[in-house]
Amino acid sequence: MQRCWSGGGARGSASAESLSVDTRGGGSAGPRDDSSRLTTVEFSERGESLSSSSEPFYGSMRVFMTKVLGTGAGQSGEERTPWYSACPKCNKKVVGDSASGHNCESCGWSGAEPVYRYILPVAFTDADGQIVCTAFNETANSLLGVKADDLKRYKDASQSQYEAAIAQGQWKHYILRARGKMETYNDKTRLKSHVYSATPVKFVEEGKLLLSEIAKYGALEAAA
Repeated sequence: MQRCWSGGGARGSASAESLSVDTRGGGSAGPRDDSSRLTTVEFSERGESLSSSSEPFYGSMRVFMTKVLGTGAGQSGEERTPWYSACPKCNKKVVGDSASGHNCESCGWSGAEPVYRYILPVAFTDADGQIVCTAFNETANSLLGVKADDLKRYKDASQSQYEAAIAQGQWKHYILRARGKMETYNDKTRLKSHVYSATPVKFVEEGKLLLSEIAKYGALEAAA
């Protein structure tokens, strides 16, 4: 609940800082700590305060899923898709194509029909801003409501059917549990975020959390 105090003097600022520590916990909170909420901007700022040698951190956000990214033509002109061809035995990425067949360099499988698994970049939005996270197969299945094999089949059959399948997952309200890590590639360090879990908002429970946070602010204001 950052930014709820504006002005109010040094004492008000100190109280807000104290509350932020109490309600949001430490930056290295583990994946099972789901008792607090960050905004998308707060999550990004937490990551950007770290280095690539820092441990991953976790945070929960109340967000809407707004857009699936990573589709269309890439810089090389090749079609980008939010899935990859995988081995049906070990789920590792395979090499080859539908004309020559596919091979798994990990377990030795070869065949004409791989399975498809998601590596899905998704934009999530709240009142504070936006964050882009990668959702892997099982979580992406639940976000879109369709498996990668089926989504590929839709795309092969009809672009409009493919776009409709993606659109049905948009603007749903989630409690997003994300894992953040600063990573360096080509001398550039940036925040990489992955979806740890995404559960539909339970409005009664979220309302109780909000009331609890408001009560803490009221107690601080009364003590100031």
